[in-house]
Amino acid sequence: MDGAVLIDHGGALRGYRISRNHMPSQGLSVVVMLNHEADADSVSKLVLQEVLASYKAPTHMPASTSPWYVEVAGEWTGNFLDLDTMLSIRTKIIGEKTVSILYSGETEEIKLYESRKGFSQDMRAEIDGDVLRIHRLKDNRMLEGIRLHPSQASRREPTIPGNYECVELESGFTCFGQGEVLYGAFEGPLGRGPASPMTYLGSNVWSLACARGQDADPPGDWTLVFDRVDSQMGISGVTIGCWLARKFGYIK
Repeated sequence: MDGAVLIDHGGALRGYRISRNHMPSQGLSVVVMLNHEADADSVSKLVLQEVLASYKAPTHMPASTSPWYVEVAGEWTGNFLDLDTMLSIRTKIIGEKTVSILYSGETEEIKLYESRKGFSQDMRAEIDGDVLRIHRLKDNRMLEGIRLHPSQASRREPTIPGNYECVELESGFTCFGQGEVLYGAFEGPLGRGPASPMTYLGSNVWSLACARGQDADPPGDWTLVFDRVDSQMGISGVTIGCWLARKFGYIK
């Protein structure tokens, strides 16, 4: 911010928000605590900007002198799987030069400055056919999403429902339903959770809605990547993860 290093962190419980922004070079910190669920981080940064009386876009952002008109590439809309994290990325064109990206539990938006390239304060993104590349600046993580193509056979795979077990977590996952109307529920040392609906994303990948109430914000939907021993066998396991907990293997 304003060419200086900015350190921020925060936390939340249901109904509460807290955020702290610290600029070491100025010896300046702003702490915002809210007893409601507004965005405390945005408020903290706004106060900091007012104190500094000036604000310049971070130097890692492309120049804002992008053309008035950008022809948005149709490839932006789709579902993708990052093979490193085994997490889904869902993208959609939502307006002129604007694409929404769902990866970390909440929808983020980028502005396009070229047909296949876009940016926001926290990320850069580029689409190249069936490959989506994202640089998440705050996370210091590079994502490479492979497009998930829908398959009628995978969508209605009859061997997906069943009981799965993860030894590492001492946790069980139960999937039940019929066809493409499936539900999933977890069970472990803390008890059994409620059943939540699953959504088919493409290929052998589904998402499971996560409506946790203890956290202020749930860590996002779970990504479920179902596995086979070979093409002749039914489903043998599933890799499950979300933004905060990745790549847990469950055996059927």
